[in-house]
Amino acid sequence: MNTIRSRFTKAYNIYPLAGRNGAERKCNKIKMHFFYHSFFREEVRLLKEELTEEYDADKQAALTHISQQKELEMMAARESWQRKVEDLLEQVKHLHQYLCAGWDPFVQRGS
Repeated sequence: MNTIRSRFTKAYNIYPLAGRNGAERKCNKIKMHFFYHSFFREEVRLLKEELTEEYDADKQAALTHISQQKELEMMAARESWQRKVEDLLEQVKHLHQYLCAGWDPFVQRGS
């Protein structure tokens, strides 16, 4: 890809301002103005395209990162709830054993 400097230099070589007469100089000046106008328009388009690509890549990376973070949070919450369920099942098991043995946990004993 040509650098901006080399493309500017090209304009000076194509449209020299030193012409034989005033009309030729004026014509070359108009051509050079048109060249720079087109040149800058193309440069803006290319830069905009490049920035859009970078923005889209950064946005996709950020969305992927957020998605991974949320997945980790969901896994942690799932594990936490699973432990709570296991603890409650264990408590139900113990209460069932006590009830089957004739012990009532809701009756207060001896005072």
